[in-house]
Amino acid sequence: MSDPLQAFGYRDSPYIRPLQKWVCGHAAEGCPCKIGPDERGHCRGGSECVPVRMGDRWLCTRSALSGGLCPDGPSSSGVCCQQVPLCRPVRSWRGRRGAVTKWVVAVIAALMVFILAGSHRVALIDPGELSFQHAELSECGSCHSAFNHGLAGWWQAAWSESTAVDDSKPCIACHKMGDRGLLPHGLPVSEMAELSKTVAPATAPGRSVGVQLANLVFDKPMISDPSLPCMTCHNEHQGAEADLTSMSDDRCTTCHKVQFHSLASGHPDFADYPYVQRTKLCFNHTSHIDKHFRDKKLAKLVPGECRDCHKTDPNGRLMRVKSFETSCGACHGEQVAGAGRASAKGMAVFSIPGLDVASLRDQDAAIGEWPEFAEDIIPPFMNLLLAADPAYRGARDVFAKIDDPLDLSEASEEQLGAVETVVWSVKSLLYDLRVTGVSALHARLETVLERPLTAAEKTTLTALLPLATIASAQETWFPALGAEIPRWRDGEKIPMPSEDSASAPDEGAKEEESEEKDDDDDDDEEDDDEEISSDDDDDDDDDEDDDEEISSDDDDDDDEDEDEGDGNGDAGVMETASGEEWHSAGGWYRDEFTLRYRPTGHADGFIYAWLNLTGELTDKLKEANAVFENLVSPKSPGLCGKCHSVDQTAANGFMVNWRGYRPPDGMKKSVHFSHAAHFSLLDEKGCLNCHIRNSEADYAGSFKDRDPTTFEPNFHQLPRQVCAECHTSAKAGDKCLTCHNYHLGIYQPVVARTEGMYKNPEDKP
Repeated sequence: MSDPLQAFGYRDSPYIRPLQKWVCGHAAEGCPCKIGPDERGHCRGGSECVPVRMGDRWLCTRSALSGGLCPDGPSSSGVCCQQVPLCRPVRSWRGRRGAVTKWVVAVIAALMVFILAGSHRVALIDPGELSFQHAELSECGSCHSAFNHGLAGWWQAAWSESTAVDDSKPCIACHKMGDRGLLPHGLPVSEMAELSKTVAPATAPGRSVGVQLANLVFDKPMISDPSLPCMTCHNEHQGAEADLTSMSDDRCTTCHKVQFHSLASGHPDFADYPYVQRTKLCFNHTSHIDKHFRDKKLAKLVPGECRDCHKTDPNGRLMRVKSFETSCGACHGEQVAGAGRASAKGMAVFSIPGLDVASLRDQDAAIGEWPEFAEDIIPPFMNLLLAADPAYRGARDVFAKIDDPLDLSEASEEQLGAVETVVWSVKSLLYDLRVTGVSALHARLETVLERPLTAAEKTTLTALLPLATIASAQETWFPALGAEIPRWRDGEKIPMPSEDSASAPDEGAKEEESEEKDDDDDDDEEDDDEEISSDDDDDDDDDEDDDEEISSDDDDDDDEDEDEGDGNGDAGVMETASGEEWHSAGGWYRDEFTLRYRPTGHADGFIYAWLNLTGELTDKLKEANAVFENLVSPKSPGLCGKCHSVDQTAANGFMVNWRGYRPPDGMKKSVHFSHAAHFSLLDEKGCLNCHIRNSEADYAGSFKDRDPTTFEPNFHQLPRQVCAECHTSAKAGDKCLTCHNYHLGIYQPVVARTEGMYKNPEDKP
């Protein structure tokens, strides 16, 4: 491989000079002269050799390549007798190219001088008209970073690989694309790598000619590439009406790992579309359609078609569930409010825990008065409020280990001490609530949460707890509470009253003197002489007359029955429904030794607020977790957990899904689909053309855990062939951008900045 292509010895090869501009005219005949033309192209003629003299003789020097020694030899004067005739030299190919190049350069230079000297010289370097969206950009330097760097900067930018990226930075600055605007699809490198691992193979081979050529000439962008310039897909200077978002399919395919021809030919099959996680609301289509909707008793309430319960969003893209009142309320509205519920219709918020009063009295426990017939336990709500008391937190674990608080005959001193602490914590909570109102609850919650409550939380977390209910409960359960708590807080030991002196709580009706006054005056005008006659009728105390005696406690029903049997009973005594039934529309009421809250119906503000608050704190506060689990139980009053799914958050808390799926404003997902655009194309099967019910799926089992990604949908996944029937190049179109977005994530519209609008007084509105 190191041998020269031409022998340089004159005896072996005629040395051809490739750089010469002219060649001998006899070269076409195969016998060019040895001397060749001069630099100007003139033939120098001459003889076939140059004789040499050796002694007194002249010898021929014609080479063997030219025929060897001539027979006549040189003349006596040393002149070669074989003369070469004159020729007309011709230009070599190199000379011809050089001449053409010179003429072309000269012509171009002349044209440039002519054009640049004219009035339209700027149009020569104008790349074209901007789109109307960017028409206000009059300076090239607004987008092109090298524009203001002069000719040297232009030359450097023409050969720099970072120029396109630098020119893309103004784009993402104006369009608020964030710090990931130039990343492929706007996704982190790690996420793109994971998606690439799950990509499905092409269903058929085939690529367009453009893609094949691009693969030969250019390298594919790598997942690890830090940026993909905007101009890779968006081309400006195409005219005012140009669509900057328009892009050929070849631009998409050349970058993708899996390359194919079209949706119908080669596109990977849909893996999990459109169902990628369980629904936010637990509604089993199979059980409703196959069971409940076939019940003849519900024939008038059963929806006739999908649109009776579903509607499109304002953009026509997604199908949303209509309101509860429209879709579910006809069958489930009263159930949510507690109708037909066998157990208590209200949830326990404050309860008097049952204790062995007799044993405590025998052991001289210093707990003051305590209801002997209380049998409840401390509910989660009350436990959370009591947790603000350090003494209660210290005694709670010991109290919880007591097997049966109603049997304290063998309780240890430690357990008895824990009982006393719990008793005074309960009394203190009720005392503070009676004296200072709901602000006492707010203070305790802020202590537990270690943050202030918002104005909305202060309202919803207490559900406007009425004073009448608290006052009635306190007077019934602990008549001497107002005297005991101040003494106890002063360090005095409060013994239990003797069995003989202890009086049973008066559960009967009490006569209340009332005057017509505004609701706002109830709290201010309460004094020692006024008594609450009905702890259930919390909102209507002002409407009672002096002659009316209202009783709402269940314990008095038997006594009143005797009067009812006698036709001569007092005409002024009326029997009032129990608190639970009286508050059928929801609210606070007293149920023996428990304060309960009955939901007001669907979307009850009290339950909503507590679920949202405690769901965030389940991993931080065990008291909050107990409240959350109590409320979210499918059988809890309000039935929230029966239909609303619960997802675990990244912070190890829980979030209740109050509504069906609604993407955040500005959300761009990989696939976009418009339901409204397809409605007119459906046949008599309607939605069932695409949504085929899967009656074998364990849909309800998807909600047993709190991971939304483990699920079985009510419907089969959509096959690719359903879309490919219409989406071809000859019908509805099969371009990539018809169904896909490139920029993924949340992109909000750009809002004009108004900084400094009040710097000048005249600018104030």
